[in-house]
Amino acid sequence: MKTKVLLGCVSVSLLFSACETTNTTKELLEIVEIQYKFKDNITLTRFDLSFTNESAQPICMSADQWPGRHGKINQEQGYAFLVAGGERYSIKNFNTGYCIGEKCVLTVLPSQEITGNIPFEHFDAPASVYAETKTFEYEIKGWKCDSSILG
Repeated sequence: MKTKVLLGCVSVSLLFSACETTNTTKELLEIVEIQYKFKDNITLTRFDLSFTNESAQPICMSADQWPGRHGKINQEQGYAFLVAGGERYSIKNFNTGYCIGEKCVLTVLPSQEITGNIPFEHFDAPASVYAETKTFEYEIKGWKCDSSILG
């Protein structure tokens, strides 16, 4: 009985040690705000987004923060907004599911441009505002990638 308790304490101790190492690693990442551009594309009823990495180092971001093939971003309801006529309309909630590994990180190399779009219909906004002048509010955080691990 005493052996089981001792092994449990050692396991818990090792678990906390691993968590401390992970937190230390995260603190070493240099977080950057993604300075994207957007265009209010009234003709195609969407926002067109672009980001060019103007730094000398690769920039990474969670792939679900950038619009996917169908213009969706993951769980950003309350964080991404269409703004028109003084009103802010949140993006509708969308869940891409849980993602782990390299496919979940979008890496933008120096001088590389990425593009995407988000249809107006993905926001909780009435269709009547689609023809109005609009802005897009969304803060994307990324980090400077360690080029030695990019392969």
